[in-house]
Amino acid sequence: MNFENAKKGLKQIFGGELLELLSSIAMYAVAFASPLVKENREMSGINGILAAVAAIGLIVAMITSGLASILRLLGVANSGKDEGIFKGAFVTVAANLILSLLNTQLQNWGLSASLLNTIKSCLNTLTMIFVVTGIINLAKKVENEEAQKAGTKSLTYIILVEVLVLAVNIITKFITEKSELFWIPAAIAVVSLILSLISYFVYLKALKKGSQML
Repeated sequence: MNFENAKKGLKQIFGGELLELLSSIAMYAVAFASPLVKENREMSGINGILAAVAAIGLIVAMITSGLASILRLLGVANSGKDEGIFKGAFVTVAANLILSLLNTQLQNWGLSASLLNTIKSCLNTLTMIFVVTGIINLAKKVENEEAQKAGTKSLTYIILVEVLVLAVNIITKFITEKSELFWIPAAIAVVSLILSLISYFVYLKALKKGSQML
């Protein structure tokens, strides 16, 4: 069978995820440079460089994030023509995009930033699960047992890691703000970040292998 739509779609999703990764890096640059601008007001040269880094980083982040969302939507839509479960991914990607666009308005209506971030994180996890499951189903259709096993391992790993990330985030909610425990939320945040990065790169690897398989 010919799965050109899915092949094209997986490449688009992969490209979108790479752009989203670039957007995240740019936002980290903004987060790093912005506080330093205030600290170095008396040093006009350094201050100008830091302000430029923050401004450029913000522009790059906005552009790449927008392009990433478009590519992901196109990717899951195209892949959905050959494998139905990608339609579920289309719903979660679209919902995440809508939440991002309405983020400020939703907070004005009373929804907390923490709650919105949690919802978007869950939607991201569901997107990964839908997409990797779709890759596994496509591997079955083309009778590629190796790709099917690799996809199943990736899916299992992603689910386990995302559950762990959710668990460590919940734990932080129950930690009291005692001075002697101040280091625990920070340590948990680092662990959560590392686990999320590992899960994300496993997902990227699954996407790449999926497109190469077809």
